[in-house]
Amino acid sequence: MSKYIKYIIISLLLGGWFSALSQNKLIKIADENVKDLQFQQAIENYSKALKKMKDKTLKKTRVENKLADCYRLTNNPKEAVRYYKLISETKFADKTPIIYFNYADVLKQLGQGELAKKYYQKYLTKFPDDILAKNGLTSCEEYLNSTKQSPYIVANQNGLNSIYDDYGAIYSSKKHDQIVLSSNRKGSKGKEKDNWTKGWFSDFYISNYSNGWETPHNADDTEVLNTDANEGASFFDNRFRTMYFTRCEKGENKKVYCQVFQTERSGKRWSRPRLVLSDSSSNVGQPWVSNNELVIYFASDKNGGFGGKDIWMASRKRKSHEFTDFHNLGETVNTPGDEMFPYLLNDTTLYFSSNGHPGYGGLDIFYANYKDSLWTDVKNSLSPINSNADDFAIIFKNEEEGLFSSNRNNGIGGDDIYSFKRKKIKFSVSGTVKDERTLLSLENVNVSLTDNKGKIKITKTNKSGFYKFDSSCFIENNNYSILFSKENYFSYRDSIDTYNFTSNNDFEIDVILDPIPKDPIVLPNILYDLNKWDLKPQYQDSLKLLIGVLNDNPNLVIELRSHTDSRANQEYNDNLSQKRAQTVVDFLVHNGIEPQRLVAKGYGERVPRVIAKDTYISGFFIKKGTALTEKFIKSFTSNDMKKKLFELNRRTEFMVIAKDFKSTHKVAATKNSVVNIINDSLGVVVPYNIDSNGKMAINCYLNDFKINGIIEPDINVSSINGDKVLELMRQGALSKTNIKGDISKVLQNDMFINGTPLEIEKIRIGDIVLNNIKLIVSNEISQSFIFGKDILEKAGSYEINKENSIIIFK
Repeated sequence: MSKYIKYIIISLLLGGWFSALSQNKLIKIADENVKDLQFQQAIENYSKALKKMKDKTLKKTRVENKLADCYRLTNNPKEAVRYYKLISETKFADKTPIIYFNYADVLKQLGQGELAKKYYQKYLTKFPDDILAKNGLTSCEEYLNSTKQSPYIVANQNGLNSIYDDYGAIYSSKKHDQIVLSSNRKGSKGKEKDNWTKGWFSDFYISNYSNGWETPHNADDTEVLNTDANEGASFFDNRFRTMYFTRCEKGENKKVYCQVFQTERSGKRWSRPRLVLSDSSSNVGQPWVSNNELVIYFASDKNGGFGGKDIWMASRKRKSHEFTDFHNLGETVNTPGDEMFPYLLNDTTLYFSSNGHPGYGGLDIFYANYKDSLWTDVKNSLSPINSNADDFAIIFKNEEEGLFSSNRNNGIGGDDIYSFKRKKIKFSVSGTVKDERTLLSLENVNVSLTDNKGKIKITKTNKSGFYKFDSSCFIENNNYSILFSKENYFSYRDSIDTYNFTSNNDFEIDVILDPIPKDPIVLPNILYDLNKWDLKPQYQDSLKLLIGVLNDNPNLVIELRSHTDSRANQEYNDNLSQKRAQTVVDFLVHNGIEPQRLVAKGYGERVPRVIAKDTYISGFFIKKGTALTEKFIKSFTSNDMKKKLFELNRRTEFMVIAKDFKSTHKVAATKNSVVNIINDSLGVVVPYNIDSNGKMAINCYLNDFKINGIIEPDINVSSINGDKVLELMRQGALSKTNIKGDISKVLQNDMFINGTPLEIEKIRIGDIVLNNIKLIVSNEISQSFIFGKDILEKAGSYEINKENSIIIFK
C-alpha cells in the first residue's frame, strides 16, 4: 500500500474522530443551555450537531428529540412536529413514551386532532391515569372539530400592536379610555434578550382611545417604572392610582426570578416601586388585587402546587405590608399543566389561562365560578376567544367587552392584543299546530309566551296553523314558557331558554294537539211485557238519563228501533212495534226533545237480538254473537228460559245516527207530537231527487255526519271530494286513521292528492248500514260524494222507482 493511500485513510479516520468530538462538544453545550433555560441557544447548538450526523443512530435520535423539545418549549409547534415525526415510531419513543405526549400536544396546537388522538392514546396505554393526556384526548374529541362558539366578535387591535410582542393590557382610567400594556418593541429600556424566547425584555407602554387605540408610547422615561429588567402583567386598583405589576430580574445566582411590585401614579410620574409579593425559591407574578387591596391572586411555580404554574392567593393585614399566607386555589382550577393570568370579574367569576384543561391547544382562557367557598365548574371560553395558539391575559371593560392577548396566526407580531365584544343574539320561535286526530292545521289556537318574570305575549295561529313570535319578544339569558290552547283540545306546554347561545337562533316548535274525547254515549234498552207497549217505571228513569245525554249533546240525532218477539203474526207484531216506538217518542218529546232529532222505526219480529257478550241466563251459557231467533229459543225445554229469551227480544234500542243536528227553533213539549214510524217490511226505501245536472241525489250519513251524494251506477269505484274530506275531518267525522297509506305523502299543505285511498267505518243509506267502505279522494269532481257500483252492490239488490223517485233496497 502506497504512503499516499495510507495518508488518506489516516486523514479520514482523524476527520471522523474530530467530527465526533465536535458533535459531542456541541451537544454538551446545548444540554447546558437547556439547564439554564437558554432554549434558543440550545436549538442552534443541537442543529449544528445534527448536521454532522449522517447515519441514523440512537445518538442522532436523542438529539432530534431534544431539538423537538426545544422548539415545543419556545412555542414553535411546526418545527417541533417536524422532529417528533422523525422519532415517533422508533423503539426509542416506545421506551421514552413522553415523546408520544409531547408530539400529541404540538399536533393539537396545529389542529391535527385525529393524529394527536393517536399519540395521546399510545401514551395512555403506558400511563392510563395521566390527567394531562386524558384532557388532551378530550380536547381533540370535543374542541378541535367543534362548531360551538362563544358569543363574541374578536378583532386584532392594529393600533396597539407591533411586529414584536404586545400583551397584558389593563385599563388604567375610570372611563376605560386608556390602557397600560407590556411590549418588547424597539425603544424598550431592557437591553437583554429573554433566553426563553430571544425577545427583548419588555417595558410598560400607554395607549389612549380616540376613535380607536392610539400608537402606544413609553409609560415612563425616568427608569423608575421601566428598567433594564423585564416588566409586564400589571393591575390597577379601582381608583386607577395604584399599579401592581410583575418584574423579572437577575438575582445573585444570575437566574431570573419574577416578583410583584406596587407603585403609585401621580400625573405622569410613578413612585419608586415597592416589593409586595415574592418567594425566595420560585417565580410569582401576574397579579389581580381585591378592591380593599388586602387579597392578591397570582401565578407561581411555587412548590406545593399541582403542576408547572398554578393560581395562588395571598393576603395582608394592611396596604403597607407585603402579602403573605399563600394558598393554592386547588385542583379544580389547577392542573399538572400551567395556569396563569388570573382575573376576577365581579369577585365571583375567575378567568385564567391554562394548557392543562381540555381546550384548543396552547394556553386557553377558562373561567370558574365561586360557590360555597370553592371555585367550581371550570369552563372553556370557546372560540373565537380561544384558538390553537396561546390565548391569555383577558380583561373586561364591562360584562360585554374587553381585551385579551394571543399569538394566534395572522397577527401583526408575536403576541398581539385583541378586543372582544359580545354579539347581540336574536331569537324567534315559530311553527305550526295540527290536530292529532286528523293531522290538519288548527286555526285560532291561542299561543302564549311567558318569560321568567311573568310577562306574557299572545298570538293565534292562522288558517294554516302557523304562529310566530319575533325577536322583539326575546332577550338573552332568559327562560320562556310557551303554551298552546284551544277549546275542546288538551293544552300543550313547552319551554325555551336563551342561555349559552353564540349566534342568532330561530326556534321551531311544531305542535300536535290532542282532542278531548267526548264521554261515550250510553243509550238504554227498553223492555216490554208481552203484548204491551206502555213504559215500565224503571225504563222511564232510563229514558230520563237519555234525555240528559241529548240535552248535553244538542247536535245528536238518534234512531229508536222497536222490536217484538215472534209469538204472533207479522202484521200484529209490526203494529205492536210501532206503538212501542210511538210511546218512547211521545215520552221524549213531552220532555222537551225536538222531534226532528228522533227517527223511530218498528221492526216487528224481523230483527232478533244478538247477544253482545258471553253470558249466563237461567244457568244456561249463551255465547257472544248468538242471535235469539225463534228456532234457537224453542230449542230449550225450559219454559222459564224461553220466557226470558222472548222478553229480551221485546225491546226498543237506540242508536246515534247523526252528530250534526242544528236546531232552528225551540219546540214546546206536547203529548200529541207525532213522529213518522217507518215500517220496512217491503224493503229499505231511499228517496232521491233530480239535481240541476239531472243526477239522482240522495242524503246519507258518513260516520253519523250528513253528506249529499250522487248515484252513479255505471261508475265502478266510489269517490269523495277532497275538500269534503277536509271538512269532515274538521267536524270529527274522519281522522288520520281513515287514510290508507303514508299520510305525510298524500296530505300536502292541508290538501289531499288525487287518488288518496280512504276507508270509512260506517256509511248509512236510509236504514242500510255499510261498514268498512273503501273510497278514493278526487279533487276533480264537483259533487261531495259519488255512489258507484261498488257501494250499491254492497248494499244489496235494488230497484229504481222513477215514478215515485225512490230506490228500494231488498
